[in-house]
Formats: sequence, C-alpha cells, structure tokens
Amino acid sequence: KTLSNLCPLSLEAAQFILSNDELEGKEAMSVLSDIAESEVKFYTGSVDFTIKFCLQIIQNNYPQEEISSLALEIVTTICEKRPKLVRNNAELLQSVCMAVGTRMLMTTHEVDEDWSNPAVIKDDGADDDADSDPIKEG
Repeated sequence: KTLSNLCPLSLEAAQFILSNDELEGKEAMSVLSDIAESEVKFYTGSVDFTIKFCLQIIQNNYPQEEISSLALEIVTTICEKRPKLVRNNAELLQSVCMAVGTRMLMTTHEVDEDWSNPAVIKDDGADDDADSDPIKEG
C-alpha cells in the first residue's frame, strides 16, 4: 500500500522522461509495464490517472511504436488483472475500448510468403501407434 502512493509520481516522472528523451522514455514505460505485470496493486489507488496517462500516450502516436504498445500493455494488464477497478467507470471503459479499437485498426501486419503459403507437411504415420493407448498406459 505504501508503494502505491508513488504511482502518480512514477507516472509524472515517466511523462517527463518521455518528453525529453524517447529512448529513455521507452525504458521508463517498460518498467511501468513490468510493474503492472508483476504487481498490479501498485496502480490500485491511481487507476484513473494511470489509464488516462496511458491513453494520452497511445493517442500521441510516438515515432517509436513500442512506447504506445507498452502503454496499451499497461492498460490491458490492469483491466485483465483488476477488472473491478475499471468496471464501474463507463467513461473510462469507453475510452479504453476506443483506444484499443483504434490501435487495432492502425496496426499493419505484413504477411510474409511463409505465412500465406505454408510448406506441405508430410505425414509419415510415425505418430500413429495403434497398439498404444495413452489413457490406459498413463
């Protein structure tokens, strides 16, 4: 609980770092994402502030796409691990859904040749052992 008081200060520090150096800002966002993944309770007292901070980053479209992706990762991790924190805030949920939807529409995936034309897999029957029954042997 004591460390959660540092959340707003951590976000403000990350915002300051992002405004001065995107490479260092990416590292700061990575740390915040790691915190969300390992100890989401850190954000409990500042969920609204955290999500608004991340949504602002997502909407700013930083040249380094990883920064926006990390912000989105923080938001989705909080929503997945602590849904009660955002469930009752319809406005916040709508903003999250809009940001995620917009981000999905903006994502471009290049389909490489291997994906569109997978190699033919030969079935030599080596895995077919009619004499063994894994349920009976297990």
